[in-house]
Amino acid sequence: MDGIRCSQINLDDLYVETDALQDELLKNQEKYIETTIRAKTVQMELTLQATELDKKLNLKNAKEMSVAAVKMQKEFEEETAELEKSMAKDNATE
Repeated sequence: MDGIRCSQINLDDLYVETDALQDELLKNQEKYIETTIRAKTVQMELTLQATELDKKLNLKNAKEMSVAAVKMQKEFEEETAELEKSMAKDNATE
């Protein structure tokens, strides 16, 4: 009978240990889910921030290109005016 009691005690210990491991597993699964949710939230926030920065950068680049285009247009107009004056002067001397 001693062997049966010993086996029953060992079996009871295994049940207790199994329950403790299942509880720990559930807690770890909950932590994993919470961490995954936080990670996804942070990822979405970073994506939104990156999108906003990209929009601002594109706007800044567009403004810089616009300023450069206006400057080039003015330079072109000045060069054209100088050429017209030069041509008028050449025509007047002929």
